[in-house]
Amino acid sequence: MSSQCALIQKAATGLLALSTIALVGCQNEKPAADDSNQSSSAKSVYDTGKLRAVDIGDSLPMVKKDGGNYDGLSFVVLEAIRDQINVSPKKKDLDVSIEPVAASSARNGLDMIRSGAADIACGVAFTWQRQRSLT
Repeated sequence: MSSQCALIQKAATGLLALSTIALVGCQNEKPAADDSNQSSSAKSVYDTGKLRAVDIGDSLPMVKKDGGNYDGLSFVVLEAIRDQINVSPKKKDLDVSIEPVAASSARNGLDMIRSGAADIACGVAFTWQRQRSLT
């Protein structure tokens, strides 16, 4: 049983690291010349107070949706990321909340990140090609 816990802990730590890299790479850090023309999808997590997370499928251990509640390893990682954002010096007055965004596939979810409709995708395998296409 302890080997299962150790394996889950290692998986969670790795997923947290990869998800954090994806989140940082997807942030819009360039100041806009005119914020009134900027769509809400182009604003950062710090501006909106929402961490828009791509939700692909519904299978544990990654994601389990039960009514309006979510559970699973992806949401454990997202909660840790949200907690770090909430203590960041860049944080504004808003407490950041997690807002799941449904996606039909990993490709669809990554397209949402590229377009600014989502901020992060947990549970999507890391590849250097994806990393280059998102930064």
